[in-house]
Amino acid sequence: MTDKVKNGIFYIACIVIVLAGFLLRLKMLIDNPSFWMDESALGYNILTLSIKDLFQPLHLQQVAPPLFCVITKIIINIFGAADINFRIFPFIIGNISMLIFLTILAKNFKNKGIILSGLVLFCFNTQMIKYSVEFKPYIIEIFITCLIMLIFWNLSLNQSYKKLFLIGCGLAITPWFAFISSLTLFFAYILNFSIKHLKKWICFFTPFVVSELIFIAYYANIRSFYSAFMTEFWNKYFLQFGNFLSELNSVLTFTFNTKLILIPIILCFAGIIISVRKKENLFIVNFFTLTLITIILLSYLKIYPFYERFLLFLYPLILMLIMICINEIFNKKIIIMKIITVILVIAILLPQIVFANQVISSKYIKNSCAREFMEYMVKNLKESDYIIVDNLSINDFLYYMQYYKINNKIVFPYEHKNNRIMYSSKPIKLTNEFKNYWFFSSYTKVNYEKLDFTYRKICGCNDGEVLFVKGLK
Repeated sequence: MTDKVKNGIFYIACIVIVLAGFLLRLKMLIDNPSFWMDESALGYNILTLSIKDLFQPLHLQQVAPPLFCVITKIIINIFGAADINFRIFPFIIGNISMLIFLTILAKNFKNKGIILSGLVLFCFNTQMIKYSVEFKPYIIEIFITCLIMLIFWNLSLNQSYKKLFLIGCGLAITPWFAFISSLTLFFAYILNFSIKHLKKWICFFTPFVVSELIFIAYYANIRSFYSAFMTEFWNKYFLQFGNFLSELNSVLTFTFNTKLILIPIILCFAGIIISVRKKENLFIVNFFTLTLITIILLSYLKIYPFYERFLLFLYPLILMLIMICINEIFNKKIIIMKIITVILVIAILLPQIVFANQVISSKYIKNSCAREFMEYMVKNLKESDYIIVDNLSINDFLYYMQYYKINNKIVFPYEHKNNRIMYSSKPIKLTNEFKNYWFFSSYTKVNYEKLDFTYRKICGCNDGEVLFVKGLK
């Protein structure tokens, strides 16, 4: 087989893998499941706040990168308010991320089998797929990690001042799209510091410094507004002495969608050892190590939760370290090691394939039926009916209420702080005075044994329900 034919097969394989990843994401986007509570809360802010207000504290204790919100606001203004339109931006970024990761693999590995293996593990990772069609900024964080690797790995400061400055200006806005890049981008700059090219490095670094100073002032305002809530809400996900291994297990199980977490751990650490021993790929090793250690320290200091989706941005780094290990094994002429490695890669990939098959064979749903509950209630609602909203369902109700003209009296618990709606920890106590009302509880089950009701709609994918109540029994 000639090199031309081999290259042709390789390019076709790359296209097929990326196309399959795109079609999976497209299928989930078209399935368009109901928003879950975090998506609803953020969506409510986009619909009700101005672009200027998106740079201020948001409703419902939401903290989200302002430019991520602004881009979504623009999309909604152009295409109209709909769940699927809120997901367009993450969908686009999720698909671009596959192409960037392919470029990173191609730049750093010569073995075409290694490139294809890494591409499959990225494109079909369950979380990479899910967050490409969810209205949250986590796929943007993954995209920026890939972008940092593409730009900074083997970065040359021999480029012109103008080019370095323009690249720096582009990178400088990333914290406004993904908060964590404020940290990761800083480390990338530090790891590429050069005395020899000091002036060019300063030219490259300066746009980030200017943007970061403004960003810190912005974030300090947001943090002070919601500081008590954030600390209390995420308290169980901050690292403490004794819970590191259990939290690490949860994070890796979530990231790889498998309980066989020893496989990626061993391969990742082997990749680090190989790189250090051979003095190659040290940027990726130092970048990963420095970022991980900092995140651990910030978690112990109760600043950054050591929580599943908050650490997804590390996945491209972990995967590259895994591929460094696999590449080293395949460069050796030890057949048994190659066979074992192939088995390990299949073990990592198998749960992802199972998920992909589920997406293809059935409609993709999330742990929410809030949209279906609202549609059912509005369809059966009379002008004289009251609506009572459970305190944990206020975000779903407020968001989906934007799509309907509801003139009924609404009773729901919430608090205000500086003109921002806040969750209330005090649920409504139902008494005999409440009669002929709809109880909207999209997040939890209702204790309906004490209620006299005629309509009740439940959901198979979560504990929520909506019911029409005549009164107490």
